[in-house]
Amino acid sequence: MSTIDLALDWTPNTNHTGFYVAQAKGYYADRDVDLSIHSPAEDDYEQTLAFVDWLAENEILTTVDGNLIPAAELDTTALYTNSCLETNR
Repeated sequence: MSTIDLALDWTPNTNHTGFYVAQAKGYYADRDVDLSIHSPAEDDYEQTLAFVDWLAENEILTTVDGNLIPAAELDTTALYTNSCLETNR
């Protein structure tokens, strides 16, 4: 079974529902995937970009966070941004 670490961009919310529902229904296990979901709340938001320190190989990012990747010269495995437009600015 493969293990995948997924770091959320914020406290679990409706943007992350699909990951939790698929995990609860066993969809990942059916594909021999052990998905480990991490919230930034686990360390009181000290490391919200977990992939920077290789705490997770996959991360959900805001579009602003995604701009940090080229500057950090990261060899990123996978990314998911949940919007094409920063609506809160």
